Amino acid sequence: MQQKNYSNILSNLPDKIRQIISHFVAFLIVVMLLMLLFAAFRSVTARYSGVSESGYVMNTYFEIKVNGKNTADHVRAAIIKINDVAKLINYHDPNSEISSVNNMAGISAVSVSQDTFDIVDKAIRFARRSGGAYDPTIGPLTDIWSYAFKDHKEIPGGNELVYAQHLVNYGNVIVNPQNQTIKLLYPGMKIDLGDVGKGYALTKARAILVERGVTSAMLNAGPIIAAIGDNKGKPWKVDIKDPRRPDEMIGSVSLAGGQALSTTGDYDDYFEAGGRRYHHVIDPSTGMPADQCRSVTIISNDATEAGMLSRAVFIMGPTRGLAFVSTFKDTQAIIVDKDGNVVKSPGVNLER
Repeated sequence: MQQKNYSNILSNLPDKIRQIISHFVAFLIVVMLLMLLFAAFRSVTARYSGVSESGYVMNTYFEIKVNGKNTADHVRAAIIKINDVAKLINYHDPNSEISSVNNMAGISAVSVSQDTFDIVDKAIRFARRSGGAYDPTIGPLTDIWSYAFKDHKEIPGGNELVYAQHLVNYGNVIVNPQNQTIKLLYPGMKIDLGDVGKGYALTKARAILVERGVTSAMLNAGPIIAAIGDNKGKPWKVDIKDPRRPDEMIGSVSLAGGQALSTTGDYDDYFEAGGRRYHHVIDPSTGMPADQCRSVTIISNDATEAGMLSRAVFIMGPTRGLAFVSTFKDTQAIIVDKDGNVVKSPGVNLER
């Protein structure tokens, strides 16, 4: 049998047909290469696939990022917990348990859920430890200043501030663990957990993820962040905003698994009048915005405690604040003072 010589056959074909065959072969080679690259990509993403979900709760953008396969159900469970906590402790929701406690101020104790009781009890204990620098009964002052921000940008009147300030006193909150009730002793008192409530929601969501076996995740609730494990073999990096240059950072820090971070600053909600900046971080002892810091960032192992600490230290100021932070185990602070100077706890690695 005569053997066919395919190279001779191709050479005898017309030029146009040979060009078509050459282009088709080149196309097949490209397709095969793309298939190989896609297979390699699938191999990498199978190792590092993850889920990210976000939402807007308690006037804050929440986001959960989880690395790993088959984690969508875990993230959904954490998001559900955040929403459940928000329904209980949201100061701006008239149907929340905190609103029920506030509405019954000076009238009677209110029976609340375990979550609401736990966060309020923890807040009162912390207020006592901080000497009132952090005070969850700041609600009356919050209301007065919120009108100033939203309406005419006018500074509240002195008599109005004095009356509201008189109602701010954590010592006038009765928490009863036996009956799981909370009572505000005087009419007009209000509990406003603010960012601390967001930190508590993150703490609960993080616990759910850990219980479900998640080993790598970042949870974000506006100024509060909580980490689980590392980020694909590297630490979780968090940028610290420059309080006076919104698009710039003073540096970044690395969060280890289990750590949390909270920042309190004077740059998110403020107005200026008479050469002074009036912002939302109110000093309970004066009824006026605290003026010793521009921002305070706390790194600790508890998102709820970090939220309370960042606010308390902002009000205390750098010297007293750093001394207070040193009384907490495994806790550090980065402070931008009123003049823009950066001071921090010993051992803080602020990467530029």
